[in-house]
Amino acid sequence: MATAASAERGGVQRDTYERVKAVLAASPGLTTRDAFARVAEETGRSVGTIQTSYYRIAREDPNTTVKARPRSGAKAARRPRAATTSANGRTRGRQSSSGGDLDRLIERFLDAQTALLDHVKQIDRERKDLDRIKALLQG
Repeated sequence: MATAASAERGGVQRDTYERVKAVLAASPGLTTRDAFARVAEETGRSVGTIQTSYYRIAREDPNTTVKARPRSGAKAARRPRAATTSANGRTRGRQSSSGGDLDRLIERFLDAQTALLDHVKQIDRERKDLDRIKALLQG
């Protein structure tokens, strides 16, 4: 069920971040990997989804030691290939666009995907509960 925080954009990720922090605070010596696994089990989401949500918010938190990933090496140094038009008229290569716009679109897509996966898992849990109730009623 959605909380007030998860109703706003990125709220599910913030809820996840806060839940992982709470699990870590309540269990001294617990590794973040184990905390991710606990929260994943509690929420019915995958460990990878929990990690992604946690680190996306943690990189924004000024009170954390998690920093943005460095952009270095050959991939970062490469310039995108300019768009060219082939003989059949189709455009190939990268289209010119603002990197910030693309980043925001990707973030919105990932937020929507995470929320959709959470919703599908909730529906599945509710369906299983309903099946159990039906079985009890049928005797």
